[in-house]
Amino acid sequence: GYGSETSIVRDNTIERGAATGALRAVLVAGRYTLTGNRIVGFDEPDAVALSLVVDRLGNVPPNLYRGNTFERCTRALAPGSEGCWEGAVTSGNQFTSCGDVPAGAQ
Repeated sequence: GYGSETSIVRDNTIERGAATGALRAVLVAGRYTLTGNRIVGFDEPDAVALSLVVDRLGNVPPNLYRGNTFERCTRALAPGSEGCWEGAVTSGNQFTSCGDVPAGAQ
C-alpha cells in the first residue's frame, strides 16, 4: 500500500531468530509512522533492517521514525534509502552493533 498520515506501525518486535535468507526486516514504501519498534538480528551478509523507497510519484514521503531500536543488523539502512531517511522526521532511534547507520543517527 501507499500508507497515509494515519498509517502507524508501533511497538512491534521483528526478530530474525534462526530463520535464514531473511534479507530485509522492514520495507517502507509510502507514508508511514514507525515508533517504538525493535528490529533485531538481521545480520546475514546482505541483510538490511530498513528499506525506504520514494512514493509512486518519485517523492520522498514525509515519514516519522521515532524511538525505534535496531540491534545486530548488517546494515541499518538499505543502500539508496538515505534520501528518504534524511527527508523524514527522525529522533530517538538507537542503533547497536549495526553497519550503515544513517548520518546523524545515535
